Amino acid sequence: MISKQSYRKWIRNRNEGLFQNNIDDKHSGKKWRTTKLSIINAFIEEYNASGFIPEYLITRNYWYRQSNRDNVVKHNKRLTNVINDFVKPTNSKPVFIDHFMEKHKDKQKTKDDDNAKIILVKNTISGEYEDDVEYEVVEGSYHIHTIVTGFDDDKIFYPNSKIQNAIEMIYGMDNPPLSLCKTDEGLKQIKRDLLNYEIRNRCDFLGNSKDSLDITSADEKAGYDGFAGWKGIVAYCLKDVYNVDTLLEIYDDTNSSIFPK
Repeated sequence: MISKQSYRKWIRNRNEGLFQNNIDDKHSGKKWRTTKLSIINAFIEEYNASGFIPEYLITRNYWYRQSNRDNVVKHNKRLTNVINDFVKPTNSKPVFIDHFMEKHKDKQKTKDDDNAKIILVKNTISGEYEDDVEYEVVEGSYHIHTIVTGFDDDKIFYPNSKIQNAIEMIYGMDNPPLSLCKTDEGLKQIKRDLLNYEIRNRCDFLGNSKDSLDITSADEKAGYDGFAGWKGIVAYCLKDVYNVDTLLEIYDDTNSSIFPK
């Protein structure tokens, strides 16, 4: 794991400008807000400097409660390997992949039965009514946002064996529909279909429901926190990062690309 000192140095070095479309925000003068902005800006500037711009946001949800961060990191590694194996072997440029792990808040529930009726019992000492149910705290589960940079259109027109197999399984023919191949939006749809098929086919920790995996193009995502386009995706993935400590928890630097190692 990257040290706090390394993160702080990187954030300082990368914060020479702001990339918001507007900064009219009631929190803009608060210290926590400035820290959050500087982290977002550091990631945006790093992407700009690399020349590899985010094109896809992959969101995955567990069908079961997954509260173990180490397990999530292992799944991130598997997802990274699957994407790289799928599109990278003959690609003319690398694919940058970055994982951001968002954990839901802990919840309180009745210990014996989730559907137990809560009965109020009068406390003979205080005279107040209290529920006579034993509670337990259920640790929050993770869901993960993954930023992926683009891959060449040639991967569609001159596919490797894995992509060719995926095309045949998805569309039932040797080539994607011609109507999709003619437009930029259509090509993006093909790439989303390919990623969706391969990830679901090779990542057994995913469920089968539509909600378990969502892949969105950067230009389809509405802006977030004053940032638009792909920068809005970066800001969205960092929405719960307020300082270096929360960055360490949320950003999986072990299996991610953009942070300079």
